[in-house]
Amino acid sequence: MTPLFVPFGRNHLMLRQTVLSYIAAGWPRSQIFIIDNTGTMDANLRNLLSDSNPFHLDYNLYRSRYGVNIIRTPTLLSFAQLQNFMLSTARNKGWAHYYWTHQDVAVLSDETRRPYKSFYENVLSSLVSLYPSMNSTASKRDGKRWGLVWYSFDHLSLVNVGVAFDKDAKIGAWDTFIPYYHSDCDYYERMRLNGFAILERRVGDIYDVAEHVKDPEYSFFGGEKTPALREAEKDSIRNGIESLASRRYKMLKRELKGMARIKNKVNLERNTWQDELKGGQGEPWTYYSFGFDTAWWIMASVGRTIFQKKWGTSECKPGKVGKGLRRIWNSAEDFRYGRMYDRDDYDDDGDDKLLGDDIEGEGGRHHEPTTKSKSKSQGKSEAKHPTSQTGSIHIPSNKPESKDDRDSVFRTKPVVSTAHENQGSCQSNC
Repeated sequence: MTPLFVPFGRNHLMLRQTVLSYIAAGWPRSQIFIIDNTGTMDANLRNLLSDSNPFHLDYNLYRSRYGVNIIRTPTLLSFAQLQNFMLSTARNKGWAHYYWTHQDVAVLSDETRRPYKSFYENVLSSLVSLYPSMNSTASKRDGKRWGLVWYSFDHLSLVNVGVAFDKDAKIGAWDTFIPYYHSDCDYYERMRLNGFAILERRVGDIYDVAEHVKDPEYSFFGGEKTPALREAEKDSIRNGIESLASRRYKMLKRELKGMARIKNKVNLERNTWQDELKGGQGEPWTYYSFGFDTAWWIMASVGRTIFQKKWGTSECKPGKVGKGLRRIWNSAEDFRYGRMYDRDDYDDDGDDKLLGDDIEGEGGRHHEPTTKSKSKSQGKSEAKHPTSQTGSIHIPSNKPESKDDRDSVFRTKPVVSTAHENQGSCQSNC
């Protein structure tokens, strides 16, 4: 059993490419589960949204033509909530493990490798090799269980449900107060510091892209092209079964490599696919697309601030800068006013002086943020809430600040190997 979750938030054109690529790579259709996380209630089920609506999802296309499953979330979930939803769903279904992937990736089997094995065959071989160290008695006794396996970073992940729900593991849930960026950093680091490995394996080509091919059914399966595409490229109709490493395959691989190169190029926006579709305004349960983008980035920014407060650093792997589990919410900082205090002297009611003189102002009683002595009259004239750079909320523009702003969701985007040391947090609206 290899259940694969494909969380979907918006842009059905990207989702279609992702799902078809997994089917073409051999993944059983019956074991693919799209998660409708659009927040549009039952509008997609009832076919009430137009194709130009960013939250449109054609249930009939995926269930009838492609033969995959769809699970609908009760409301719009953040990346962290979505991760907990997948864990809970797997637990309720009695699965010992599951896979999940981003909706902005495409996978290919390596058709040039001999002997040939499909992408999915390699996934099965990997799972068989990993099974003894998943939840066996020996692996528990020796402390050698793994928590996650990444295939090309977390673009495809294998999750050990047994570790996630082990009451003695003390990993806990995904932190929903860190909804998007750095939520993965938080969860993955808690897993590592609790002694559970995050492994990396290769099973085929996985491309992180921000574009989609024109005709995904033809590109991934061959056969006839659509008339418009056939005329545009002046190509003949192709029938029958192709040989491995066909011209179609080589052209597709070249196109996907180019898309991935552009998306991951420094100083370019990575997530342009998220606002490709801008229609649907006024349709049932549809959030205005511009407002959705703006609110999403504000929430993501606040989540970064909470991560920094929680760990005492913005480093995606806090352990690298000396932050351990004891440092969580214990960085000796007064979060209300952004300054340091002696934990032994801390008073929950705020009745005792922390630093400096007590001062009175229009907003009530505050504490002077500096150790320099001031007269009470001087303090009254300057009374105001001190702020700190790390405690402020930055409202960003509707684009990633840098290449390190990964999707990923859910790019939530997520880093153990040297190859990914510089890839920051990776969440998307997945």
